[in-house]
Amino acid sequence: MGYYTKYEIDILPKNEDDTSKWYESESDCINISSKNKGYLIVVTGKGENCGDVWKQAFFNGKKVWEWKLNLVIPDVPDEIKAQFMSARKVELEVKIQQLEEESRRLREILDKD
Repeated sequence: MGYYTKYEIDILPKNEDDTSKWYESESDCINISSKNKGYLIVVTGKGENCGDVWKQAFFNGKKVWEWKLNLVIPDVPDEIKAQFMSARKVELEVKIQQLEEESRRLREILDKD
């Protein structure tokens, strides 16, 4: 007799800073899945470049699907950039004025002592 177990395999230590170069990952996973029939092996990769995110699945010695993130960063029109910069400039000017007022207030307090 026996019982069934659901396995999940992680590589430890699991640390977001841990990276490696595994150039043969696809062929290795095909090889492993061909030796372990009936098991779905899913590999997730997050590359060092922005948007380099993917998943691959292997079953019975074959890659059965692959998912890749397709990140498209649109160009921002110059008019929108100008509006943003103008709003940001006003924001910073107000902040400078607030800091100058606070500085004057603190100087007055110090001068009284």
